[in-house]
Amino acid sequence: MKTVGTGISKGKEIYKNYKYNSYRSSELFLPNEYYDGKKLPSQVMPGIKYLPKYDEIGNIKQIKMYDDYGRQIGWVDYTNHGYSSNHTIPHWHEVRYDEQYIKGIIIDHRTDINTPLGNK
Repeated sequence: MKTVGTGISKGKEIYKNYKYNSYRSSELFLPNEYYDGKKLPSQVMPGIKYLPKYDEIGNIKQIKMYDDYGRQIGWVDYTNHGYSSNHTIPHWHEVRYDEQYIKGIIIDHRTDINTPLGNK
């Protein structure tokens, strides 16, 4: 297993280290500050159901949802990313897994304000 600071991408190694060593701790390996300005992870420790991402003033920008295995199953965006003509606020993206898409396939719901999180 790689250690932090070697290889191609330090950020990815930290993520991989978190992904594969998460069984050692019941808390998140990376502090919330790690995700500032970055994407939330697609894989987390099993048992984590949601991870929020905040903007610079503390408003929620996104909430990522995870299944019992720690795989992302979707996320809700609370911004239209500057594309108001084809994105509503909120809107959501779904990730489905099956035999054909073992790594998941993303299904966009860019104009659906009825998210799986309801009013969260």
